[in-house]
Order: sequence, then structure tokens, then C-alpha cells
Amino acid sequence: MHRAVLLAAILLVGCPDLISDPPPTPTPAVTPAPPTPAPTPVTAPLTCPDGTTLRGAPPPHGTDEYCTREDGTRHGPYRIWSADDDVLIVEGAYSEGLRSGPHTMWVEDGAHKAAEGSYAADELDGVWTSWWAADARRSEVPWIAGSKEGPAKGWYAGGQLASAGTYTGGKASGEWVLHHPDGHRWATGTCGPDGPADDWRCFDATGAEAACPEEFRTPNTVAAPCALP
Repeated sequence: MHRAVLLAAILLVGCPDLISDPPPTPTPAVTPAPPTPAPTPVTAPLTCPDGTTLRGAPPPHGTDEYCTREDGTRHGPYRIWSADDDVLIVEGAYSEGLRSGPHTMWVEDGAHKAAEGSYAADELDGVWTSWWAADARRSEVPWIAGSKEGPAKGWYAGGQLASAGTYTGGKASGEWVLHHPDGHRWATGTCGPDGPADDWRCFDATGAEAACPEEFRTPNTVAAPCALP
């Protein structure tokens, strides 16, 4: 899990003009209001399906709760809390021992969602969204039976589009466009079965064409554009 991005608050203090007789009336010091605590996801009582039994316990008596059939197979909703902070970090469900249906994951301090999507037969399935912060998406990636499949996008923490393209069979394929943090195109090109094709073009922050990094020509490296996560 990724921890929440630390937000710093800056207090601006004004200085009164210097004056002579009479002296200014002292102004009482103002104590800043305490910061608003991060919202904690609402946790209604867990309800197990017929034929199952509730196991585990929420904090302070435990760190997870779930439902099982008589033979121990997990079936029905479940929740997991962080061991240190007693904060809800995972909420979802099982179907006959396999994760299934909508799931939500929060960062470890509970300040915002980390990721949200669905499982089918214990595999990622459908569009999964991740976040840098409460109002800042990180990525949207479609999955089919545990493999990335379809159009995907990624964003910088500031909200600017970072990348856009398509996955086929779990790999980046077809045309991809990468952007600088200021919104200008950084690179465009095609991803093939063996990595980046020879048609990649790169641009500087002014929009002028520039030389692509050597990594763009090296398949199967993390820095290569077609090795996008």
C-alpha cells in the first residue's frame, strides 16, 4: 500500500505598521484550529450470507473479519484493518473461497482510497482505478481474468495526464502517447510484441522534437515506454 501524500499547511503572519503615540492595542493571539482529521470509511456491521459464520473481529479485538462455510471456505464479505493504526484498508468479498466482486483498498492511514475495482474468480477483472490522493487519480487500467486488456491511462500526482494507450494480452500495444508534467507531449510511438517499434518520437517541454533516451530502444527494460506498468 502506498502511504498518503503529506500535505503541509503554511500559516501567513502579517506584521502591523510601526506607529508612535499612542501605542497600538495588543491583539490577542489566535490559536489555529486543529486540522480536520482524515475521513475514516464507515463500517456498518458485517452481515454474512445464510449458511456461513462470522469469523475474526474488528479492532480493538482483531485486524480482520470474514465469513466461512462449515468446512472453512471463505464466502461472503470481508474486511482487513492495519495492524498498527486500526484503520480499515481492504473491503471486499469472497465467493466459494475466491475473491469476487467490488473491492476497495485504502492507504495505511485511511486518508483516501489507494485502489478500487473488481475481482472474478480471484483475478483482477474490469477497470481498476488507483489514486495518488483523494482527488488525484493515478491510473485507470482495464483487466480481464487477471490480464491487462484495453485502453488505459496514467496521471501525474498533480493531475496532468502522463500516459495513454492500450494493453493487449497484458502488454502495452499499439500507439501510446506520453506527456511531460506540464501537459506537453513527451513521446509518441508504437508498442509491439518485442517492445518499442522504431517509430518513437520524443519532444522537449517546448514541443520541439528531441532525441529519445537510449532506453526507448532497449526492449524489456523498466525504462522502455512499452514496459509501462
